[in-house]
Amino acid sequence: MVIKIGKLRGEDLSSVVKFISSNIDNVSYYSDVAKKAEKQKYNKTNLLSKIKNKNFIFYVAKCGKNVVGILNGHYDEDIFWVSWLIVHENFRRMGVAGSLLNSLFNLLVKNNVHKVWFDTRTDNKESISLVKKLKCQKIGVVKNHWHKQDYFLWQKFL
Repeated sequence: MVIKIGKLRGEDLSSVVKFISSNIDNVSYYSDVAKKAEKQKYNKTNLLSKIKNKNFIFYVAKCGKNVVGILNGHYDEDIFWVSWLIVHENFRRMGVAGSLLNSLFNLLVKNNVHKVWFDTRTDNKESISLVKKLKCQKIGVVKNHWHKQDYFLWQKFL
């Protein structure tokens, strides 16, 4: 099985929107309000405008023609905020998330970014395990935040 990582391209928009929508629907720790809001952010029109924005990065992991993971976020001065990292459940624990993140980290180092920020839901054990494996530091808890849910904030120095 070969996983290829690349930047989001226009021809992948439809499959990426479908991938995000399907995966957000299956997230048990997101409220219905959160799911609806996030899916609206990642429609075709919004993604098209984001990939034209030089401060926004969107990577896609594909196995053949199938999208199996995504990672996106944006520059904020000389740091980077990771908005979403999603890996299809059938491809978890196969190095897809690590490959997406390594692609991002390599680009960020070249662009003189010194720190990456992440957030995880406080009950998202898989994401918490991943950021700990990446040697990220937990820097706080934000209670009753986006969509009235609790989050951990993390940072990783590059």
